[in-house]
Amino acid sequence: MLEVLKKKAKRSLIVKLIICAIIIAVCLVITKFQIIDYIKGPMDLTGKDSWNTKDLEGKYVTIDAEYIFGTFAEETSTDTKTNITRTTSLCYVLGEYSEDYSDVILYAVKVDKNRSKDLDYMMDVEDEQDVTCKITGTFKKMSGNMLRFYNESISDNLGVLGTQASIPYCIFDDTIAGMDTIFFFILNIIAAVCIILMVISIIRFVCGSYEGYMKKYLAKNPAETMQGIELDFASANEIYPYYKLGRKYLFYSKSNTLSLLPLSTQVWAYYYRRTGKNPVSQINFYDVNKKATYVNIPQDPAQAVLQALSEQCPHIVIGYDAQLNNTFKHNFDSFLSIQYNASRYQEDKQTFAGEQQTAATQSNDWNL
Repeated sequence: MLEVLKKKAKRSLIVKLIICAIIIAVCLVITKFQIIDYIKGPMDLTGKDSWNTKDLEGKYVTIDAEYIFGTFAEETSTDTKTNITRTTSLCYVLGEYSEDYSDVILYAVKVDKNRSKDLDYMMDVEDEQDVTCKITGTFKKMSGNMLRFYNESISDNLGVLGTQASIPYCIFDDTIAGMDTIFFFILNIIAAVCIILMVISIIRFVCGSYEGYMKKYLAKNPAETMQGIELDFASANEIYPYYKLGRKYLFYSKSNTLSLLPLSTQVWAYYYRRTGKNPVSQINFYDVNKKATYVNIPQDPAQAVLQALSEQCPHIVIGYDAQLNNTFKHNFDSFLSIQYNASRYQEDKQTFAGEQQTAATQSNDWNL
């Protein structure tokens, strides 16, 4: 039985590892594996004489912006209910000079409306004041209307020299891998959780966690032994994959493990099926303490189990009707008298007769 438990646990582990691996791969692909760049920190472009735009494409960068030439575009959103339009982000033309001011690079930044206040302040202060604004985000090539507005703004305000010094790239503030930082962190947290789950699952399997159910069961039922359960399992009749009916127990699949139900304490069993949004197909068992156990199983093997129980376990009432249910709920002693008490009386009677015969045989042997 333990080998079956191990096999079932191994199959479940493989499925779990595959699902986790797929989730991790998807998260890393979406974030372009830039969690490593985030851990190392953004690439600092401040004071660089030249930028290799091909190498910087899509990278996580930062710069202490010092020279700002103005805005060239804004992004808006309109509330369909109130028809009110508001600005959500703004785009600016910035410049980065070399240390000897012999060269300049013009580039764009896109910031949230709240961050735009810092850049607007830089435009308003006197030139003599040393004011900078840190921009940290994704270095990405512009396209479409954004690039068109950028080129037109530089051509109209800075002329040919400005056009020659400009590059068609923008730093999208507060983004990593081109996405919002919160979304980036959520995806990487999901990936990290999956990695931890994989490690824990492997450790649990290696340590034999699949034996946990049996250990708990034996601890609650000290009169039973693992050897006895193994013998009953070995001789049990398999009715459905991972569903076996033994002389003492019903072995059934539950929550990626193998559970067992002692048959001697059961008093009622019937098939229950519900269709619709949340379909159910199960055998409902009730023991002498009116405790319910629900065994999920398809209809055909369920009927086979009930048929075998009716032949093998005369103390269990098989089937359902309203009168049985009413008796079970309101007059449990009468319900036990239907089959359980009579069956137990016959068993006790047979046991007593066997003991008497054994005692008589022993007495004759003594007289000899």
